[in-house]
Amino acid sequence: RKIKELLIAFQLEATFNKDQILEAYCNQIYFGSGAYGVEEAAQVYFRKRARDLTLFQAALLAGLPNSPNNANPFSHYERAMRRTEYVLNRMVSENLITVDERELALQSDIDLVNPRVESDPNLYFVNQVLEQIEKDYGKEFVHFGGLKILTTLDTHYQEVAFKSARNHLEALKGRVTREPGAGPLQAALVAIENKSGAVRAMLGGRDYSYSQFNRAVSNNRLPGSSFKPFVYFTAMEELSYSPATVVKDEPLTIDIPGSKPWSPQNFDEEFAGNMVLKKALMKSINIISAKLVNEVGPEKVIRTARQFGIKSPLGKNLSLALGTSGVSPYEIASAYSVIANLGIYNEPYLIQHIEDFQGNRLYEHYYQGAQQFLPDSLYPLLNMMQGVIDRGTGRVVRRMGFRHPAGGKTGTTNDFKDAWFIGFTKDISTSVWVGFDNNEPMVSKSGKGLTGSSAAAPI
Repeated sequence: RKIKELLIAFQLEATFNKDQILEAYCNQIYFGSGAYGVEEAAQVYFRKRARDLTLFQAALLAGLPNSPNNANPFSHYERAMRRTEYVLNRMVSENLITVDERELALQSDIDLVNPRVESDPNLYFVNQVLEQIEKDYGKEFVHFGGLKILTTLDTHYQEVAFKSARNHLEALKGRVTREPGAGPLQAALVAIENKSGAVRAMLGGRDYSYSQFNRAVSNNRLPGSSFKPFVYFTAMEELSYSPATVVKDEPLTIDIPGSKPWSPQNFDEEFAGNMVLKKALMKSINIISAKLVNEVGPEKVIRTARQFGIKSPLGKNLSLALGTSGVSPYEIASAYSVIANLGIYNEPYLIQHIEDFQGNRLYEHYYQGAQQFLPDSLYPLLNMMQGVIDRGTGRVVRRMGFRHPAGGKTGTTNDFKDAWFIGFTKDISTSVWVGFDNNEPMVSKSGKGLTGSSAAAPI
């Protein structure tokens, strides 16, 4: 990679002079608040053209690329002013301005505009694309090479996803209690085209201008019961179980060598006795999932999850049955698409092709799905997950008026810290996560916790 970056640097310097390279840098670098390039930054912060900025305003913008979030004047005004003063002092030391000009600038008004209420939700996706191609081509070539990048983003899907998440989070705002000073309730969403693996929508949070952290690709949140389909499928493969296999929901204690016995509990802390496997998944019975992992072993469940495309570290322990290892919305949406595809795994991707400034094709994505499982082995799981939507924990989707054939699964973690819903049709698989960044429980003012069914599935 370093050799490639060196060659690209030589190519840039042979093609452009230093002033042109600096101009390209200033026109594309991130300035915070969703602004890329100095012209857009001038509009966002001061609502004027870059050529009309005062020395004080220009110095503020010059200080932003180093730390566009921490020095953002909208959210960290004092820090931004200290950074601006540092820039002016450097200009004095470099003999670009006089001491008197610096003092006049510091005494002038900065005239910040009111921050925009909404930011561009596409930027979570855009930044993920940039991060990916910077690893392959280096920052210099990506930002200054005049590349044309065609992505998989569907702006209609993205707009619908953004509005759905925003409206539902606003509806939950009045219902959920929050600790003083806690951040807002967040959401992440990923929608993947089943036949290709193309990512058609990605939300990394509710507001990019508030937080640039991309929760859609972060694997630090626990999936809860949304991990159970991989447990059930492993049991059906290894133990020759079917959706009609009778299992018993009963009090359970499992001895663990070198540790305390494990006694998992159901969500409602009740036991239903004998039931078929399909109903156990529809009702998300924890006891049954724990029994299955105990019978097949966590190693085989992990192996199955890997075949579905789960890449995050997974703990080799029995509590894996209840989704106690972190995954990302990105990878679990892809994993569910394998079920919709009847065993075919398509690596999720964001970039369709890349061209250089002369129109030469540098990269093109070719998808070729891998048949991880035979269709006959996936049909039973597909049927069970349709049952979750029609008569199980995901039936809220039907109550909201969605009538298309679909499957999916809800997920809720201990103390209501994470709420998930992953659903799929024959065309699209979508994962939704809702929660607080600080792992605060989502509890309504009546004391009732928010589940995947109430917090995530409506999105």
